[in-house]
Amino acid sequence: MEHYIITSDIELYNTRDKTSPIRTRNLKCNTENFVRTFGVDVSEVEKDLFSANVTAWAHFYKNSSEPFCLITEESADLQVNLEEMDVALREISTPWDVLFPYDKIHHKAENLPLSIS
Repeated sequence: MEHYIITSDIELYNTRDKTSPIRTRNLKCNTENFVRTFGVDVSEVEKDLFSANVTAWAHFYKNSSEPFCLITEESADLQVNLEEMDVALREISTPWDVLFPYDKIHHKAENLPLSIS
């Protein structure tokens, strides 16, 4: 499993090569629909995090033979090691593209393999 980390400075690293950051794509974000729906704009930090995630997806797609990747912010407190997570993800029999193991609305600490700080 590839693992990408986004630092608090919005730098993106693949954990296989922690020495140099991956250059984040410059994306234009049209947030009109978000503003219309929620009445507030998306912050610059949220836009930067989105750009870092898109860059990680593209890097993974172009450079990895692994079946999936994990993208975390550096402040994520994983409660399982990556090998255990890799095994568990490989055992999922239902097809999936994106898995969000954290749900703030239905959060129950005892159900989750990770916590967000």
